[in-house]
Amino acid sequence: MTPDEDDDALSWAGDTDPTLVPVTTSAPAARKTAQPAPEAPVEVPREPTALDIAEDAEDAAAEAYLEAAERDTAQLSSAMLIAYGILAGVYLLETVGWLVHVLRNQIAAASVFQVTDQIVQFLAVASAPLWLAAALLLTRGRVARTRVGWLLLGAFVLVPWPFVLGK
Repeated sequence: MTPDEDDDALSWAGDTDPTLVPVTTSAPAARKTAQPAPEAPVEVPREPTALDIAEDAEDAAAEAYLEAAERDTAQLSSAMLIAYGILAGVYLLETVGWLVHVLRNQIAAASVFQVTDQIVQFLAVASAPLWLAAALLLTRGRVARTRVGWLLLGAFVLVPWPFVLGK
């Protein structure tokens, strides 16, 4: 290894800059002999332009998107997984309850309202899975308590009362 290579390894870029004040062992002497640096021109703050405002808005939107992505990819706790599993089971039982009620109470006579009744029966059976899907999709990126709250509300609202009461 040559001495030049050794010196290059121990130097920083810009060490040869003539405006730098050399470091000496006597700091007060260096302060006395050092010439004051020329003052840099003072920049006057300018008014933000529409482009600056748009860039700030894009930055804020990007940060919000990244935060939402972090929340979505965050791992659920064991308690939340158990709660989601129990609620999904409740929704499955409600769907089965509505399906049993619909199959027991078929309209025998043809009437004007048969088509309407079939639509209502289909919606009754599909209401629990639709509520579950809507609650999970519409509360994405929110606090877990909000999602569980909507799932609990749906579990109580969609109870198949005709099946429960035996009608």
